[in-house]
Amino acid sequence: METNWGKGFTLIELLIIVAVLGILAAGIIVVIDPLAKINSANLAKTETFAASIQNTLAMDLVGEWTFSGNANDTSGYGNNGSSCPSFVPDHKNQVNKACSFNGMSDYVDVGNGASLDVGAEESSMTIEAWVYLNVVKSSEIVAKVDQYWFEIKGNSTIEFLFLDTANGIVRIYSNAGVITAGTWLHLVAVKDGTTGRIYKNGIDATSSSDVLDDIRTTTNNLLIGSYNASSDYFNGLIDEVRIYNSALLSYQTKQLYAQGLLKHLLAFR
Repeated sequence: METNWGKGFTLIELLIIVAVLGILAAGIIVVIDPLAKINSANLAKTETFAASIQNTLAMDLVGEWTFSGNANDTSGYGNNGSSCPSFVPDHKNQVNKACSFNGMSDYVDVGNGASLDVGAEESSMTIEAWVYLNVVKSSEIVAKVDQYWFEIKGNSTIEFLFLDTANGIVRIYSNAGVITAGTWLHLVAVKDGTTGRIYKNGIDATSSSDVLDDIRTTTNNLLIGSYNASSDYFNGLIDEVRIYNSALLSYQTKQLYAQGLLKHLLAFR
C-alpha cells in the first residue's frame, strides 16, 4: 500500500490519514494496490471507521441506496426502490454488494418522495455514486426527469444537468475523456447555490458550470440507471448512491472516496 510519494503505510496509518483529511481538509488521496491482501479483521475496522465518516453527513442525507440485498432507501426517508435487476457478489462470494444493469432495459425506480425535491431555485444539493462501466456510452446514473440528472456522455464527459423554470437546460460538466470502463469510479456532482462542481475519485474534474438558478421541481419519479425508463440505460455496476440537500465540500468528497476505496477496489477484484 503506497501513497503517490512511494512511502509504505499500514492500514492503521491509512485510517489516520483519512481522519486528518477531515480535520485539515488536506488534499491527500491514497492509492491502494487492488491485489493487496487485507484480512477480515482489518477490513471490519476500516468499515467501522468509514461509518463514522458517513455519520457526520447524515443530517443532510435525503436518499441512500446501498443495494445490500434490496433497493431500499436507508436514509430514513423511505424512498424505497423497485427491485435491483441483479446483484453481484464480491470475491468471497458474499452476495448483495452492488446492483448490475444490462445497458438495455434495467433501471431502479425509487419514486418521487418529497425529500428528493432538492436543488430547486438557488438551493444546494449533492449526488454521490460508485460506478463501474462495462462500456463508455451515454448513460444515466441518477435521473429525476425534467428536474435534475447525473450522467456520463459517450465522449467520457461527466455531466450534472437541470431544467429551469423557462424550460432551459443548464449544466455542470467535466472535460472530455475523464471516464474509463473496467474500473470502479467514485463520482460526485455538487450544486452549490447557483454554481456547481464535478468530482472524480476525490479530485475536482469540473470544466465549466452554467448559472444554476430558477431550477424547477417536478412530480416525476427518480430513476437509477436510466433517464426515463426508455433511454440512456447504464451498462455496468452502480453502488452506494446518495443524495444530500447540501453542497459537499472538497475535503468531504475526498473522505467519501477514501471510505469506499477498500470495498470497491479490493472486495470486487
